[in-house]
Amino acid sequence: MIIDLDRFQISLSKRAIFTLPDAAGVGIECRSGSVWVTLDDDPRDIVLAAGERFTGGEHRRALVSALEPACIAVSDATS
Repeated sequence: MIIDLDRFQISLSKRAIFTLPDAAGVGIECRSGSVWVTLDDDPRDIVLAAGERFTGGEHRRALVSALEPACIAVSDATS
């Protein structure tokens, strides 16, 4: 079995939350559904629909909240 830790997918049920302790250099792609990305000390509301992507640029915790059942791909944006 081969596990690629540079990229993985997570299925989230509605209202489920996935936490990234440090979003710097991490890409978050919404594969299905929609998610809300919140960064510590950042006033922006980032909502991703299926096919949209966000890349973290600063060392901040990120919370990814499913607005409906969703699937996200998390990857190392630097590779």
